[in-house]
Amino acid sequence: QKAIDGAAKAFIFRRLLQGNPTAQVRGIWPQQRQSESMISTENAMLSHLYTLLHLKKNIRRTFLKGLISRFHDKSTEAAELCFIADTLAHLPYNTNEAPLYVIYEISRHAAIQGTNIQSRFRTLLQYDDLLSNAEDDDDLAAVVARIGNVVNDELAAVSRVAQSVSILLLCKQYLQRTMGYTEVRCEAYQPDESVKENDSKVRRQLPAFAA
Repeated sequence: QKAIDGAAKAFIFRRLLQGNPTAQVRGIWPQQRQSESMISTENAMLSHLYTLLHLKKNIRRTFLKGLISRFHDKSTEAAELCFIADTLAHLPYNTNEAPLYVIYEISRHAAIQGTNIQSRFRTLLQYDDLLSNAEDDDDLAAVVARIGNVVNDELAAVSRVAQSVSILLLCKQYLQRTMGYTEVRCEAYQPDESVKENDSKVRRQLPAFAA
């Protein structure tokens, strides 16, 4: 948990250094870019922290899962989510097991949040039925006054969840593309299974990730 708290503080510190609260806060060191389209594997700002944690699988997984869990937290703003996605995309993964685990956890998160979005849309449809059944303008105005704030809150919640899922799925697609993983390989990965191929060294091309 301390490592995750440290990642959150790194985002805050980076934003303060930039001096512009509305500017995007990248999770990489831009001055280390090899070119406009290529980034080295050592560019994640949290690379050093990761190298201290990655040797033990259970500690490494706890850290990676903790970063992804920030996407569950309603208090995590979109700018920080992009910072975390940037970090996950550019950490110096050593073996294929780590990015495959990240992809696995992102898929699980997206499936859970997808169900959440569907549930919230069903709730919104119920409110739509109330509006449709209003008998006159006065009745309609009364319904709108009663449910207007609730609908706005639901729409904001759906938008927030959809945005967080979209950012994570972009990160997943980026990792799959740059690592050269097929969909079949990603779906076959199970964290409780030991597969020799997953312990092989990572090889990847790294175009810049953009959330």
